[in-house]
Amino acid sequence: MKKRPWLFGNTTIRNPLRIHDVMAALKEYPKPFSVTKAGLRLAGADDIAERQECFLRALACTLVPSIIEPNFQGNRFCPFRFVISLALALKQNTGSSFITFSEMAGIVQFRNSEASINKVCKEILTHRNCRVKSKNKHKYDHKFISESAKLYGYAAKTPGDYADTNIRYLKATGLFCAHGHGIALVPHRECLAELLAESFIMPETDDQYLDLISNGASLPVDDKQMSWQEWVGLSHRLTENGIDLRIHITPNSDVEDIRHACYRADALLTERRENDYAARQRYEWPEIIQYMHEMAGKTKNAKIPMAERAAYLEWVLWRSFLAINSLVNPPHQARRFPVDVDFLPVSTAPDNGPDMIFEFKDFVLVVEVTLTESSRQEACEGEPVRRHVAECAKIYSGKPLYGLFVAVKIDTNTAETFRIGTWYYADDQRATLSVVPVSLNDFATFLQNCFENNEPAIMRL
Repeated sequence: MKKRPWLFGNTTIRNPLRIHDVMAALKEYPKPFSVTKAGLRLAGADDIAERQECFLRALACTLVPSIIEPNFQGNRFCPFRFVISLALALKQNTGSSFITFSEMAGIVQFRNSEASINKVCKEILTHRNCRVKSKNKHKYDHKFISESAKLYGYAAKTPGDYADTNIRYLKATGLFCAHGHGIALVPHRECLAELLAESFIMPETDDQYLDLISNGASLPVDDKQMSWQEWVGLSHRLTENGIDLRIHITPNSDVEDIRHACYRADALLTERRENDYAARQRYEWPEIIQYMHEMAGKTKNAKIPMAERAAYLEWVLWRSFLAINSLVNPPHQARRFPVDVDFLPVSTAPDNGPDMIFEFKDFVLVVEVTLTESSRQEACEGEPVRRHVAECAKIYSGKPLYGLFVAVKIDTNTAETFRIGTWYYADDQRATLSVVPVSLNDFATFLQNCFENNEPAIMRL
């Protein structure tokens, strides 16, 4: 029997009948093509905590089955709140809210409103007991997921693809973090998780549901008292980390002001965590080299999803320069791509600038990366890379500035374009650029030689 797994954010509409249903429901809206309140909130989010709250509001009201995703069995329910309740139940039974990747792939995402939390919790514990007895844990997990796929009529890799995406959405809310090869509730947000796991008033009509998802769910922190409690907890963590926020608020402050203080506090704590993450990279260079070899096609590693190779290429280059440990600018300013709570890439850097900018004591390095090969490489990257380097040259005029272009394979046409290295500004002023194209394997070799021989990478660079 084919039982469809649910997928957070799966709003891709492929069936023409479903397109008709959605458009018919939207027909009554005065502005069917206007940006929703939830969209405006996300567009205006400056800090990672604000963006996480946007995803939290979205997932907290995403239901299946619904007008968007009608092909599910069982009564309407909220998968996000279901996972929260399950994580809390697991913590009560085991002391940890940890849900493994194989448990998400083979069990959790196939359960619907008819499955009680206690029953699913027992399924997971039974699975764990069987896994403990197996000699080869990796092989056992692979077989377990494959058997679940076969049971519900899917290709062997489909549950894993769904689980990977679902886990990323869960982490995007800031309520979950990575734990081994799975996820767990963020400890200091478990109180919020418990409140979200409580009863949820379902919309009665499709119009009400469309209103709900366009506005986003209300959250406990919308209440001033709850928001103040969150601020008190964050302020204690700031004090423990020696951070002075210098924001004066009281229990009588407006809830918007309290929320702003919470966002700022969370951002400063995240920056501190990112600085600690950056400091660890000098000791993790073997893993960085391993990632580079995988990206270059030498080895296979399931850590990098095929659909996200471009984002991971930027991420591994960012980590390599953090490992060199000579940056002047902060780690979060050196990258232009967003990361999640575990500092894994969420997406690639936006197109309106370079991928990364690393400022050192004596020079500035603008880094661009690509997976594009052959003559398309020059067509896609030749103009943007030179333009980005030229724009940065104006900003960092007090230091020598260089461009580093890294690709799995450097096309000769691309190398020739960068060898000439000429750019004309809007006023026809000519600039001579220094852009060096390097293959990913060559850069990995350079980095490995520096670390193995204890040579100062910044000098060789």
